[in-house]
Amino acid sequence: MPPFVMVRLADVDQTQVFGDNYDHDNGEGVVVIAGLRSYGSEVQPISSGTQHPQERPRLSYGINDDRLWIANPTDSTFRGLVSLPPEAKCTELLGKPLPRTWFCDNKGKRKECYSLCIDVLPRRCIIVCTLAMSRGVKLSFTSTIAHPEKQPSVVPKWTFPIARTGGEPCYCVQGWGGVLTHFGMENHHAVDISCPEGTPVLAAADGIVCGVVNDQITEGGHINHLFRGYNHVTVKHEDGTQALYLHNSKGSAKVAEGDTVKAGQTLALTGKTGFAPWPHLHFQVNRGSFAEATTPEDCPSVPVVFGGADGAPFLPVAGKWYTEHGLTSAPADAPAHSGHSCCGHQEGKCGGEAGKEEEGEEGGGS
Repeated sequence: MPPFVMVRLADVDQTQVFGDNYDHDNGEGVVVIAGLRSYGSEVQPISSGTQHPQERPRLSYGINDDRLWIANPTDSTFRGLVSLPPEAKCTELLGKPLPRTWFCDNKGKRKECYSLCIDVLPRRCIIVCTLAMSRGVKLSFTSTIAHPEKQPSVVPKWTFPIARTGGEPCYCVQGWGGVLTHFGMENHHAVDISCPEGTPVLAAADGIVCGVVNDQITEGGHINHLFRGYNHVTVKHEDGTQALYLHNSKGSAKVAEGDTVKAGQTLALTGKTGFAPWPHLHFQVNRGSFAEATTPEDCPSVPVVFGGADGAPFLPVAGKWYTEHGLTSAPADAPAHSGHSCCGHQEGKCGGEAGKEEEGEEGGGS
């Protein structure tokens, strides 16, 4: 199985459009490739029948002369995300093969694919890559708009949502504006905390459980799992915001819809379901209902920080270790630049029904 690698393609003038708060010094996770070229003229935006509003593309895309292109006819910066099957044999424009990644489908089968994320500036049309085989290739595509990053003057201070037995620290893989997936209007202020599978997920604030999904087994790096296929708990708070606790283990939910919860109460156990190559908690807070929104702008993420033992607020950033008390030093036995490796997770192994390894694209929605 290949390692988890998601290819990020960006022009030199696009590399700073989105944040870079993601730890990929370990050589896995993100590959940045410059050299995208302008292509063609204005292309009309397409309609979409996808299941979730956050998946609704506002970019146009297509394949001409075995080259995949994406166009942004809007006045806003977008990011497009694409997954293609291995038979596409994707290469960057100078002929270098792009790396493949792995995922587990909704039947627990291990498969391979290409997963690409592309920053597209306003009124821009770019060539993404060349395909050795384009006819009949099933392409999965989604996009999201960049967050405006305007911060309020007062940021709520909440309970740290992870507590390991014995007080061991957890590793922040991705923070606000993370270059891998925390780029959109709806998830810019999310944090990803890597920890062993089965670690208790704690409510960060008092509220009422308004959503629970508990039966998913998809994993890995296929774009189809970015906005679905994950187990999660959603909690609504008195101020109308909602907190999402994502990637939980199958069957681990400790609460049900309608339950009242208190800060620090266990909601579920960490896992790696959905768009997740290793066990971690994805935590974000949104204004409005993420499930009921028709566009990402209807449910923007809002910033929150966590309160340490002395009451001082702290915000996890990529590449650092944290406990509920705040920033701490790395464990003595921690591998350098690989927080997910400390979790004992065997990359490329599906946590659902064990199936033989297969090459191929996603075999159906979750």
